Amino acid sequence: MANQILIKRSTNNTIPNSNISGGSLIAGELGYSYSSGDGSGDEQGVGKLFIGHADGLGGTRVAAIIGGSYFTNLLDHAAGTLTASSAIITNAQNHVDVLKTTGLFLGSSGSAVQVTASAAELNKLEGVTTSTAELNILDGATLDVVELNKLDGCTATTAQLNFNDVPVGSLTPSKAMVVDGNSTINIVKTNALWLSGVQVTSTATELNLLDGITAIDTDLSTVAGTHTTLVSALAAKTYIDNTRSGLEVKDSVGAATTANLTATYSNGSLGVGATLTNSGAQAAFAIDGITLTNSDRVLVKDQTTATQNGVYQLTTLGDGSTNWVLTRT
Repeated sequence: MANQILIKRSTNNTIPNSNISGGSLIAGELGYSYSSGDGSGDEQGVGKLFIGHADGLGGTRVAAIIGGSYFTNLLDHAAGTLTASSAIITNAQNHVDVLKTTGLFLGSSGSAVQVTASAAELNKLEGVTTSTAELNILDGATLDVVELNKLDGCTATTAQLNFNDVPVGSLTPSKAMVVDGNSTINIVKTNALWLSGVQVTSTATELNLLDGITAIDTDLSTVAGTHTTLVSALAAKTYIDNTRSGLEVKDSVGAATTANLTATYSNGSLGVGATLTNSGAQAAFAIDGITLTNSDRVLVKDQTTATQNGVYQLTTLGDGSTNWVLTRT
């Protein structure tokens, strides 16, 4: 009967090791951890072959990995063909069909330089006829193939070229201002605006007050009749003066009634000098929570007898033994 050489093996997720606590591999002893792809699919290992630590069991020693299906599976594909989740294997011509990376570097070992152009920028070189020196001007440019071919013999720098790479008629930060076919740009921003040699000193907030104004009304007989017509100062003053003519202007009052006053009314001489004298509980005059002083003006507006309403002056303040008196002004 032929001899058999067996190695330790496991199908669970316990990794063979050489540590002192539960270690299973002594120096030179082999152990294999079966992965789900190694059998019927219920294995839970890592598909790697281990050999016991050179110093045997002890401490936290880790068994060394020397092979297994995990590594052979990485190599199990056609040379020169990029395969997902596998090693890159070039063909006999050191070629691979596809290369994908988030960072491309070109140059000798230790001095390689990263290519910072995006894939979209690099693809614009397809069909370009300019020289290498001319192409180097385009570092960071966003031009298409037709625009690139116009650079044949160009001496401008990348920064200068990029100044003009803008949509016409649209203001673009850090770019040239290029007007459209109607000589129009959508936005203009400046710290100082000059028109016909004269600086506009009004602020943007002040200028915005004119938003919607379509005309200046200088008609002295009326005031602007629409929201889009701005009245001149002279027209406004003339209109106000004419409107005020013949009116009797009253001085302002310090308080106004909110209910009928309990008072006796005396009409005076045809209403001139008419008075309202307290006929209720004697106290200092106060209305709407406001305590007044002599000579304060009061608007009486809530009397049951409407003819008693008007502007009065407090001529007697009143107290606990004296009636207050209001005299019409």
